[in-house]
Amino acid sequence: MFDDNMFEKWLNEKAGEVFDKVGREEAIRPDEMIILVLKAQVNHFTHLGTDLRKDMRDLREDMSAEIKDLREEMNELRRETNDLRKDMNELRQESISLRRDMNTLRED
Repeated sequence: MFDDNMFEKWLNEKAGEVFDKVGREEAIRPDEMIILVLKAQVNHFTHLGTDLRKDMRDLREDMSAEIKDLREEMNELRRETNDLRKDMNELRQESISLRRDMNTLRED
């Protein structure tokens, strides 16, 4: 299996050697340029991974907050629905009572 730490250690060492060579304004070979390109890509992927993890954390926090808000709204709607059901039942009871009273008055 490929060991990332071993690769990074080797790449850092080789890239350091090439950077030293560039710092001395010496010409670099194509294989040394490849090492610099690899180092740049590793750095780029590392930053992408860090940014992606941060974005995912932020997204999870946002989604959790939205889900919490939706749950609170649903609970409020449930309470309102139950209140409306109670009101409707009371109105039905009153309607039934009024019908009885009207029927009683008609019979008299």
